[in-house]
Amino acid sequence: MGSFRLLLALAVVISHSAPIAGFPLISGGLAVKVFFMVSGFYMALILSEKYQPLPRGLWLFFSNRFLRIFPLFWLVLFLEILLGLVAPQFATNPSATSLHQSLLHTSGPAVLATLGLSELTLLGSEWFSLLAWIPEQGLQWHTSTTPADALRGWQLTVMPHTWTLGCEIAFYLAAPWLNRCRSLWLILILAVNIALILCLPCLIDPRLAEAAIDYSAPLQFEFFIAGMLAWRSCQSWPNAFKKNAGLLLIGLLFTFLFGFDSLSQFTSSGALLGLFTTAAVSIPALFLASRDLHWDRFIGDLSYPVYLCHPLAIRFLHEFGPSFFPDSDWTQSSAFALSAILLSCALAWLLSQAVDRPLNQIRQRRVGPTDHSP
Repeated sequence: MGSFRLLLALAVVISHSAPIAGFPLISGGLAVKVFFMVSGFYMALILSEKYQPLPRGLWLFFSNRFLRIFPLFWLVLFLEILLGLVAPQFATNPSATSLHQSLLHTSGPAVLATLGLSELTLLGSEWFSLLAWIPEQGLQWHTSTTPADALRGWQLTVMPHTWTLGCEIAFYLAAPWLNRCRSLWLILILAVNIALILCLPCLIDPRLAEAAIDYSAPLQFEFFIAGMLAWRSCQSWPNAFKKNAGLLLIGLLFTFLFGFDSLSQFTSSGALLGLFTTAAVSIPALFLASRDLHWDRFIGDLSYPVYLCHPLAIRFLHEFGPSFFPDSDWTQSSAFALSAILLSCALAWLLSQAVDRPLNQIRQRRVGPTDHSP
């Protein structure tokens, strides 16, 4: 499962850099949705096997999730802010500082403080993707009447890609309660979530509905719950099914990961349904096949720091790459994407060794020995 998690993170890196010839991986947006499924699977797993049996399991779960997400995030956020002040050309969002000053003058300190608090705590950070900023009018919903030259709300943030972490925080807060629900209730919540997604464009402005479906945490719960249900289904699989069908399911999953664009040419909705359904039924098989592979766990530990730091790597390559490749379209080349992957993985390894691995040892000691380290 670790290699799969890193592959999903690399799909985001490729989407934010350049396509790689002959490597037709799914888009970063779809990879994020599949990762939400993986997150739901793991949260159901660790809550059931590690935390719920403990006397203070709920406290340990939340505090360990805090140690998993925030120290590394705050370190990268501090680096981003520092770069934005002293070398903005290397920051993920070079214009963030000047935009914050404009936001302060046009919308007041309360709006800027809300933005800063959301970025610092990740609470509600994904909602800025549903907003647009017009200096003369301030922040407003991103609708069909929003001027084309208006800035999207996420363009005001220091690390725009961390909207996904805002969704993850929402998932973690709800996970203990969801894990206690019967499967029938989870299926009902999943069905209501899907029905709301289908009906939303008819209920509100279509452009705002599209943004909400893509980014808002409440409408991402279908993926998280699908992952939780995948964990429960894994417990009832017959041993013969685990052995005989596991490789077939994994092969089908990777067929959708690399063949999605080709399949979507026939039917886009069918390709989406096939991708998400296949992921839901294949993730347990992938977990069972890799749960005892220590090297796979090591690779998986790089996925989060790769996701955090890859925009820094891409900005660095944007600045220095043209000096080495002056006569080529560097930023659109496969070499650019491969360089972004290599640099992101190198930075992720440093962050993992310096911060994430020591913290992970603390997290595991708090709950005792375990075979799983999500």
